[in-house]
Amino acid sequence: MLSFNPTKENVSLIKSALEDNIEMVRILASTSLQKMDAMFVSKILELKEVQGTDERFYLTAAQIYDDYIYSGLIAKENEDFYISKMLEYYKNGFESAKSDKKKKKYVRALIRFDKIDEAADVCSGFGEQKQNETTIKFWMAEICFKKKDFEEVKAILSSINMEKIGFEPYKKSIGWWVG
Repeated sequence: MLSFNPTKENVSLIKSALEDNIEMVRILASTSLQKMDAMFVSKILELKEVQGTDERFYLTAAQIYDDYIYSGLIAKENEDFYISKMLEYYKNGFESAKSDKKKKKYVRALIRFDKIDEAADVCSGFGEQKQNETTIKFWMAEICFKKKDFEEVKAILSSINMEKIGFEPYKKSIGWWVG
């Protein structure tokens, strides 16, 4: 059943079964991982057949690559290829996106894969009104953290109104840095 939902957690559980003492369990685990991998490869091949040039196509393709990378199924030596494809699709989607929500997925991916300068450029391109959004401020703080500019992290997080934050981990983060 886990093989029908190739999340990072499910892949991890199945990978741990590869070490089981029972041969049949190891065989089933291996088969499940192959099915999960084949599902992603099939989706990628389908994308190549429809090859669109609109925002929806790019963001769908980026999400498939993103999910595949996040699942943990890709061999380490192949990860860079898939990351670059994902970022390429996110960038194309970002450039044609009409909503900030879709643009934010690109920023999140850039930060996650340490494309810090690009992420900072995109965040600064959101405009002054959008730059005051809590999410963008947290991203800017994360960018500064990755650059080891801890004073700027404090300054950014100090500028956030804690009363407007509903997400408890954000509150704790601000409390730790600013408190």
